[in-house]
Amino acid sequence: MKHAVLIIAHCNRAYVESLAGSFDEDFRLFLHWDRKYPLAAGERALLAAAGRGGMHVGQEYSADWGSYGIVAATLYLCREALKDPSLRYFHLISGADALTAGLDTFKRFFLLNEGKNFMDYGTLPRESWAYGGWDRVRNCPSLLDGFRWYGGSAWWSLTRECVAFLVEQEENIRNVFAKARIPDELFAQTVLMNSPYARTVVNDNLRYVSWGWRNGNNPAVLDHTDLLGIAEGRKFFARKIDPAVSGTLLQGIACLRRAERPGQDPVENLGLDEVARRVGERITPDLSGGLYLGNIGAALFLQFYGQAAGRDLREGRDAALRYSEEELRTTDDPTYETGRLGIAAGLECLLDDATVRYGEETLVWLNEINRLTGKDRSLREYLRQRFPLRTEVIRPKQMEWNHTAGLAGYAGYGLRCLVEEGRIDRLFMGLFVHIEGKQTDESRCGP
Repeated sequence: MKHAVLIIAHCNRAYVESLAGSFDEDFRLFLHWDRKYPLAAGERALLAAAGRGGMHVGQEYSADWGSYGIVAATLYLCREALKDPSLRYFHLISGADALTAGLDTFKRFFLLNEGKNFMDYGTLPRESWAYGGWDRVRNCPSLLDGFRWYGGSAWWSLTRECVAFLVEQEENIRNVFAKARIPDELFAQTVLMNSPYARTVVNDNLRYVSWGWRNGNNPAVLDHTDLLGIAEGRKFFARKIDPAVSGTLLQGIACLRRAERPGQDPVENLGLDEVARRVGERITPDLSGGLYLGNIGAALFLQFYGQAAGRDLREGRDAALRYSEEELRTTDDPTYETGRLGIAAGLECLLDDATVRYGEETLVWLNEINRLTGKDRSLREYLRQRFPLRTEVIRPKQMEWNHTAGLAGYAGYGLRCLVEEGRIDRLFMGLFVHIEGKQTDESRCGP
């Protein structure tokens, strides 16, 4: 199955080139660059050469925020992409998006869901919009009897048939929406949800967005604090990305995507030796993210599994510790699962001389646990919630997005198995003393 990626952009040319490089030969790329920001010949050539097979570049319209120009640019990209009969799915994104899933996962999802359309929609009035959204259509002509106004996110993933239908309706779309306010958040929803295609639309556009004012924008410009939500969110794109703000996040997303490898067996078929091997493969200097995604979670598993099984896993454990020590010195994320507090907790658990090595500040970080947010859950409760008992069926979907070194992936699964098998008498005894502020109850940790 072939895919079209339709990109609307106006700035950060270098990032758009990098974004194009996220896709392989099963994707064709189509870019509309805002006409208000002319591209020099060399810049246009660089964009056209981006990606595996190059990229179509057009500058047909001025695409001011909230204007019909964005609708015109969208339909232009649709027309261009429809010229290739091999393309089955069309994904509209902005130049401030990031691909968050591995390509194997991406392709498999749309193959398994072929014929479904993925778009955020709701009828007017929408509770989350000012005035319910009625101010957006007050200058529009009335709809036909029986038709309703719909709105939602401007970004979607649609089948070829749906996109062709939108293009066929272009004249009607222009007549109805030319004077609308923010028409790019109205036209596709209104046209498709009043059509026979409505029954094929899933009310999810598969995009991660953080609504609220942060980093100078609403929706927020994403940063490293969004990595956890992206990892758990089962979305294929995230926005908004600003390379100046989102650099650490982009590194984390790259780790997530690299961890997804084609042809992996479901994790429930793996023995712990194989889990340990895969954990070791994933240890890298740039695998950041506290206990949740990163190296310190891998070090914990390798330490305890090595002890329980009589295996010499010191090489991998020591590499993970070395990288974790460096991350402890450089990270500014205070959270338990994804930041320096989790790293400090892991180091306290693994190293008898952690306080000597790193000073009393590690204990200060650990004591901050009582002031953290709801995202910072007990590690034991996290393991219980994410990985079911061995007597239950482990769903492959639990692992297919997070084959990471940390507790979100193989290391977490391996630790859960060790606890259930009674091969760890007291899981992370020193760690839980700090987390729960009391001595760990042995009966809750395993036999």
